[in-house]
Amino acid sequence: MAERQLVINGSRIRVRYSEMQQEAEEKLISKVVSMAMDEEKEKKVVDDKLLATAVRDYLSKTDEFGGAESSAWHVIVGQHFVCSSKYDSKSLIFFDIVDFHKSVLAFKSG
Repeated sequence: MAERQLVINGSRIRVRYSEMQQEAEEKLISKVVSMAMDEEKEKKVVDDKLLATAVRDYLSKTDEFGGAESSAWHVIVGQHFVCSSKYDSKSLIFFDIVDFHKSVLAFKSG
């Protein structure tokens, strides 16, 4: 999939790569952006580890993303990182929240 630009919840998003269906992709991005916005309002800064944990918990508990049967979601949030991994098909997304200067990688493995 080619890189593309979106605006979700008023935030600019750059989807670098995704194998998810578009509906699931947009639902996940919207949730991540709202989590980041909530955290920024509360703490004035978005903590990468807390956001990654919250996103992983969301993916693991939402039926659309595998629900309780799936505890194998992995999420990385940061500004600069490199990753090589094995993942289940149609379960990978890598995007930037441009306004927060954050990159998010989420994938299911196992």
